[in-house]
Amino acid sequence: MSVWFEHPESKFGWVSFKGTVSILWDINSVLPLTKDCKPISEAHLALTLKHLRAFFQEKAPVTEFWCFGEASFFTRELRAACKSASVSMVDTHAKKRNDPVALIVELTKVIHVHKPPHAIVLVTRVQDNLPVTLRFLRSHSYQLILLHEEPGPLPGDISSQVAESFSWDLFLPHQPNPRASSSGERDEPCAVPVVNVESGSDDLPFELDLNLPPPVYLS
Repeated sequence: MSVWFEHPESKFGWVSFKGTVSILWDINSVLPLTKDCKPISEAHLALTLKHLRAFFQEKAPVTEFWCFGEASFFTRELRAACKSASVSMVDTHAKKRNDPVALIVELTKVIHVHKPPHAIVLVTRVQDNLPVTLRFLRSHSYQLILLHEEPGPLPGDISSQVAESFSWDLFLPHQPNPRASSSGERDEPCAVPVVNVESGSDDLPFELDLNLPPPVYLS
């Protein structure tokens, strides 16, 4: 069956990179599912990961690409696809979806290794703790690119913190959908529970331990 990818630049503007790029996929928040919430095959997952890397590699060198989340979220298909696409897998031991601590810890690893100018491409779900996370990174002069599942415009407190944003759907393999094309219907994103975090200031809602243990890489 034929598949294709939309090209994000055909729908969005673009901002140039001044340095290198890290790509992080928050697997606890954005599951490897199609728009109708069905699992993506191993072959299509590998294509998705390779397409994502290639798109940003055209703009600047991609220094690392990893998926992070609780180990049980890494299905057999996802593990095989990550190996095929040379994407690292990191077990955060997060026991719930949208864990803000796990997200910040992974971003802090990037900060330890790369100093600005450096861009971070973050694949995650729009959630209550995201604005304060983005403000934290922007305050350290990192360029942020957000890939998300929102069906409409991003909230202002998020869009104002990122250099560019894309719909995650643009990076997924598409197949012909006669029902949607004939009726104009739009699939709703798959439901994922949201963790509420108080984020009324520019400070992180928890203390960061910068003496991080080495990451646990899945094989």
